[in-house]
Amino acid sequence: MGTLQANEMARLTTRNVALSWHLTSNHYPPVDARWVPICARLLSEAEEFVPEFDDRALHTWCQEELAEGLTDGRGRPHTNGSVMDGLHLWDLLTPEEEDES
Repeated sequence: MGTLQANEMARLTTRNVALSWHLTSNHYPPVDARWVPICARLLSEAEEFVPEFDDRALHTWCQEELAEGLTDGRGRPHTNGSVMDGLHLWDLLTPEEEDES
């Protein structure tokens, strides 16, 4: 259910509003809203790989450590991919609508 709601929110409102709603409503315990700008940046970067799916480049990007240098509870650096997966951000990627003209 959360995936459907997150996808719908991503299409109906601004990215930051959708992210804020997703992080605080689709996760228990809620994810701190301070993650919104980080998640917005990750989604923008991930969208670059969607039109021409470049598996190798996407894999490399997913392995990169977060630019913000944040670590998990064990002191290991978060990667772009671990945050995208852990916070279910892939669900918020909205593909370009095809022109039906």
